[in-house]
Amino acid sequence: MSTLTRRFKKPIIIILSVLLLTVIIIFSVSIRNHFLNYNPPKTKRQIEQLVKASADNPKTRFVTDGQHYQRNLFVSDIHGRLPGLKKTLTEIHFSKSDRLFVLGDSIDHGRFGFDVLLYLLKTLPDAGYHVTVMMGNHEQMWSELASDGKTDAEQLSNAIGTIDIYEGAPPNGWQYSIENWK
Repeated sequence: MSTLTRRFKKPIIIILSVLLLTVIIIFSVSIRNHFLNYNPPKTKRQIEQLVKASADNPKTRFVTDGQHYQRNLFVSDIHGRLPGLKKTLTEIHFSKSDRLFVLGDSIDHGRFGFDVLLYLLKTLPDAGYHVTVMMGNHEQMWSELASDGKTDAEQLSNAIGTIDIYEGAPPNGWQYSIENWK
């Protein structure tokens, strides 16, 4: 009997471990559904209702372009730092099968604000990449200034307070930036 016990001891432990793991998984899913009230849409009709509810509310949007992407990537607060953006996209292996969402603040502070927007809105899409750019508070502020006709660097500096056009603060402060902007 002792040879039989030794021979089947390991397989019995494996079977019991698998059963215990299965019970734990079922129990954890049950608890998650119970306590978190997890209830994803289960039918096409429910999804259509969600999309319609989104379209009826001017403060929300459920948007799709009908395409499937390998990854949805999100980035924000680029602040005119084009070299950093390019390095990041290279390091994450951004490809044409991905979709990039830029969540605002692409401009202001860094020295390449216009170049960042050109890269995101023209260069990447023209090369076949999928990019969606949202306006952040910095883009909104510049858009409002431009629509008010404020294009002079002095007026912009007074309206915004401080804009660091260069990487890091210029050695003699804001006046240095204004002089180089004119």
